[in-house]
Amino acid sequence: MNSDEIHHQSKLIFQRIEQDSVFLQARVVLAFWSLKDEVFTHDFIVKWSKEKTFALPVMIGDSMEIREFTGVHYLQNQNSFGVLEPINGKLIAWDNIEFALIPGVAFDFNHNRLGRGKGYYDRIMHQISAPKAGLAFDYQWVEHVPVGLHDKSVDFVFTPNGKF
Repeated sequence: MNSDEIHHQSKLIFQRIEQDSVFLQARVVLAFWSLKDEVFTHDFIVKWSKEKTFALPVMIGDSMEIREFTGVHYLQNQNSFGVLEPINGKLIAWDNIEFALIPGVAFDFNHNRLGRGKGYYDRIMHQISAPKAGLAFDYQWVEHVPVGLHDKSVDFVFTPNGKF
């Protein structure tokens, strides 16, 4: 998809999330600062950060910690993936997360997800008891995602066409 289509489809996804009671009740939301081929999260995070605390992942070697988003000016590329990360936000404990937005390359109808292969999100999802929502464009739905012993599924997936 080109950039315009990614932005349009992302807006449809976030319109669904903004009407979801689980999101609306959450005070602390784990999100991700999207890469160019992912559901575009930037505008959504900036918009809702006035009302909610957003936690963004920071990669530390083979693990992640999560820090509070304090503004676009305080994001920096500090990793090999090209993901912007908060450089000054306070650390947020995993058990403070009340809703989590999870990226993926593909999802299936059993809510299994395929990531980018490093297992970062599988490891953090094991630490979060809050509802976990995958974000996906329609073309990211597949019949079956291969699942390994350490893979963790999401609770539901938001697409431009609904919540599954």
